[in-house]
Amino acid sequence: MSFKTSVNIKFDVGNEEFINRYIPTPSHIDALKGILKGFNNDSNRTHIVIGAYGTGKSLIATVLSYIVSEKNSSNVVDRLINKFMYFDDYIAEQIKSASSSKKRYIPVLLNGNEGNFREALLSSIIKNLNNNGIDIVLPGISERVMESIETWKESFPSTYNKFIKKLEEQGKEIQKWEEEIKKYNEAEFEFFRNIYPELTSGAVFNVGHADNFNEQLEYLNERLDELNIGIFVVYDEFGRFLQGLTKDQLSQTMQDIQDTAEIISRSESMQLLLITHKSLRQYFKGSQDEVAKEFQRIEKRFSQYYITSDQNTFLRVAEAILAEVIQNKPNIDNRVYSETLNNLKRYNLFPSLNPSEEGEKIVKTMYPLHPITLFLLPNLSGVFGQNERTLFTLLESEETGGLKNHMSSTNDYYMPSKLFDYFFRDISDSEDNSAVKNHLILYKKAIARIPDYVNDRKLITNIIKLISLWNLCGLQSEQKLNTDFLSFGIECGKEELNALLRLLSEHKIIRFNGINKYWELHSGSAMDIEKRINERKKSLNITQEEISSVLKGNLPKKYFFPEEYNDTKEMTRFAKVEIVFSDELDKLNFKAIDNSDITILFIIPKDDGELHSIKKDLRKLGKNEKILCAIHTESLNSILENVKESFIINDLLNDKTLLAEDKGVQEELRILLSEKLHEIINYLSSIVAFNDEVVWLKDLREVKIKNNIELSNLLSQKSFELYKHTPVILNDSFNRVNLSSAQRKAGIKLINHIIDSYPIQQFGITGNGPDYAIYASIFKRNGELFKNVNSLDFDSIEYKPYKLIRKEILSELENNPKGNFGELIKIFTEKPFGIRKPVIPILLVSLLRDRWNEFMLYRNEMYIAGLNGDALYEILYEEGPENYQYVYENLDEKYLDYFNFIEENFTEYNEDRLEGKSRLIKICGTLIKWLRSLPRYTQISNFVDPDFSRMRALIRKTEVKPQDSIDQLYEEFGKEKLNHFKEYAANYLGTFKQELITAIFQTCKVNNIKELKDWANNAHDFLKKNNKLINATLDLSTENWLSQFVEIYIGVQISNWSDTTYDLFISQLKNDYEEVVNFSEYNEENSTSQFITIDISGERKIISRVDLSVKTTTIYKNVDRMIKNAGRNVPKKELEYMVYSLLEKYVE
Repeated sequence: MSFKTSVNIKFDVGNEEFINRYIPTPSHIDALKGILKGFNNDSNRTHIVIGAYGTGKSLIATVLSYIVSEKNSSNVVDRLINKFMYFDDYIAEQIKSASSSKKRYIPVLLNGNEGNFREALLSSIIKNLNNNGIDIVLPGISERVMESIETWKESFPSTYNKFIKKLEEQGKEIQKWEEEIKKYNEAEFEFFRNIYPELTSGAVFNVGHADNFNEQLEYLNERLDELNIGIFVVYDEFGRFLQGLTKDQLSQTMQDIQDTAEIISRSESMQLLLITHKSLRQYFKGSQDEVAKEFQRIEKRFSQYYITSDQNTFLRVAEAILAEVIQNKPNIDNRVYSETLNNLKRYNLFPSLNPSEEGEKIVKTMYPLHPITLFLLPNLSGVFGQNERTLFTLLESEETGGLKNHMSSTNDYYMPSKLFDYFFRDISDSEDNSAVKNHLILYKKAIARIPDYVNDRKLITNIIKLISLWNLCGLQSEQKLNTDFLSFGIECGKEELNALLRLLSEHKIIRFNGINKYWELHSGSAMDIEKRINERKKSLNITQEEISSVLKGNLPKKYFFPEEYNDTKEMTRFAKVEIVFSDELDKLNFKAIDNSDITILFIIPKDDGELHSIKKDLRKLGKNEKILCAIHTESLNSILENVKESFIINDLLNDKTLLAEDKGVQEELRILLSEKLHEIINYLSSIVAFNDEVVWLKDLREVKIKNNIELSNLLSQKSFELYKHTPVILNDSFNRVNLSSAQRKAGIKLINHIIDSYPIQQFGITGNGPDYAIYASIFKRNGELFKNVNSLDFDSIEYKPYKLIRKEILSELENNPKGNFGELIKIFTEKPFGIRKPVIPILLVSLLRDRWNEFMLYRNEMYIAGLNGDALYEILYEEGPENYQYVYENLDEKYLDYFNFIEENFTEYNEDRLEGKSRLIKICGTLIKWLRSLPRYTQISNFVDPDFSRMRALIRKTEVKPQDSIDQLYEEFGKEKLNHFKEYAANYLGTFKQELITAIFQTCKVNNIKELKDWANNAHDFLKKNNKLINATLDLSTENWLSQFVEIYIGVQISNWSDTTYDLFISQLKNDYEEVVNFSEYNEENSTSQFITIDISGERKIISRVDLSVKTTTIYKNVDRMIKNAGRNVPKKELEYMVYSLLEKYVE
């Protein structure tokens, strides 16, 4: 008997061979119990069986369908009951009860995507009932019959007449017949359905069940109850149906499934079984989460059973099948038995069996199946979606690879490689499974690379087959395919096998995976990569920095944590691992590597036997309480070759030309790289293995650390010593090394509120955003610091760490009023506080809020104005606090009187915008405002008093160096001198104007404004028009004439002059005066060469003679042409008057 590779429930229901060969397994128990209860008792009648391929889901449905069917054989059912009598009495009783029930069930079988759910379900039910001689007309069908007849009557009269004739042949009248149809007379409906194809050229009457689904299902249930007939609906591969649904179909289908489950659960004549590979909701998980939730609710209307496959069940089934199908099974030889059992004991292939069971069941009973063959079988079944069926077909097959075929020629073991022959009889066939296909491609490549000259080709092929099957089933994680196991799997001696493995490795057929320690097929190229690497190695010049980079990149653990300390302080401190070579210790800069709470120096010896000298060098460096040392006892030389080769391989991976030579090069290089890095990681893993390969030093004394817990405890001890006064800030998002942009913005906002709104409750922070979370974690928990900030009362700080921090800061500021800002920040970051960077600006501002106006920052001697949250975070994170200097304003008594004087005498220039700032900054702002209020000429002229010029420069300097500038102002310009120059500046512009008048009079040789105007009025008309000095003087008023004259003459008000403007004015004045003095009126002949005089209407006009430019010449020609052309038709008088009008308009 040849068995199919899988059950197709539509075709296999009723096949007694399946029932006869069914072997009860524990994985089927729950499903059988639950579903049989639905047939025998008033229990749930809707079920879902869930399981992977090959777990026997469809077989359960086939067995159940046979049990409840009226066509079952009592003998077959009795044999099935007997099988369960030895397995589970309850199920045996349930089978007996279900098979002898008065109500017989008709199986209704659906498979995969059969289209619309309601149509497929009702159509299949009606079809199966009809096939069993039961006609049930569902509601709505009579209407369809009547619609068809009406259509014939109106549109197809010939068809209608044929229909009437058929009725008459049966002695029926149309009206009475229609009444019977309306009464759902099933006989009349059957009559119509039978004659329909004759009337419509062979068409089948389409009943259609799209409408009134619930009504039809309820009606069907009532009719089944009346007929005392049941239906057992089995929908196999229901997952495929769900996966085929479109978005438009989902809503209706979900409702139909739910309605069906509700109706059948109340029914006594219907049972429903859905068969899937996973729960309904998981088919939509991730892609359509809302749909998945809906299906989760639908699932609650079903009883769900999960079927799995286990090794114990498989072995029991295998034993039963072997006993049933194999006649005259050979016995195992005693020597072979002993050798096999000894080998089997070395590997945990059958953990469910004890050693004696392994010997009896695996080695003896299952002979001639090799133990590894038996181990492979269920795993291969998982790949192909089969289990017991694989056993059946394999054990009875007489084809190549089958057990019977094997036994017909030998009594020896059926080796694992034979399975390859059975499952892959023709490897050239297209394989749908992509995973299987990839393994077959590797197999074919491997076979093609076997050299022609080898003698043991069959043994080599068996090695390749076994490796292929092992990797195909993914069994390397359960049992590594190492040399010893391979020897067991092909029954080959070690010496002979090693020679073959070397040969296969040399020809790149197989390779030993150095990382995972097993053999696998070689997936790389035909290129000799090792040769390329060795060639490059000869010329490689790798630096120590590059070696260090490779090692750092492969550290198995870069950070260790003081867990106890972190739990206590509710934060995350860490110890960072830094790799240092032994020859770098003498020039080691602790500050350069001191960027973590604690540093673990992982010291790598350059040469063997350096442990003593390393300890000596460390003692020279001295003790550093923030450093632990871990000295590797093995030198760098032990992995240097791997480091070099990894460096070369990375370089090769970036060589596009090389990669283009062979598609397999990249994959092979990646595998080689992973192996080299694995060796490097193994070397470095000693720091996490806590073995004798690493010597630990604490405070230059050797300590034993056995495991990660001891190291963590040691780090906690150090952390408590170093950072005992770290404040507890419960905010992991903020109290950390690296800060997100959102948290940084929140920190900036909080600082600005503390600066601007410190007296207000919660500093004006509202809501529950990140800024409030930061406020709550820093100010509300720890002694309610917000109260001290609100009242500026810092003498009563309750929380000790905050109190100590303020004390340290004030002490530093008072002892060093000027200093490096980085040193001030170190108070926060260094012991005993060790505060994280994001928290520092907030604590700095809040704990100094009463002194904040006296605190200033400078960079490159330039004052940083507007010191707010944004500036502080930028300094801390981007600029670096070490690049800034602070000044704490602690004013000397001598300045107080000077500041009082300035405030009294410069009252109108006080800067309101500086309210709340330090007194120094306000004084500087006042002086700057006064200076900027002066006329521009007074602010910038170099003709002022040198002392005033010096005072101006110092006042300007207060913007960038307020402290230094005020010191110099105080020393050089006391109260009297400052007041003197204030008056001097106020009067300077008036004085300058008088000097300017004098300069004008002297230049023009006049004594007053009247003489100046008379002199201008007596000038020639040509000068009045063309000389700027004469022109500007003509219309001057007697009073306030200077401002009027300057604006006409130079175009800039005197107050906005500069020294350059003054020089330009004097120079132009002299030039214009010289032009007037040197002007002489030419005679008639000469004058025509310089200007033309015209008298028009009693007014004299002067026109200068000039050469016309190109542009002006073009205009002249155009005007002349227009007058000539247009003037032909214009009276001469009009033409002359037009020219006169233009002359009068455009000539001044």
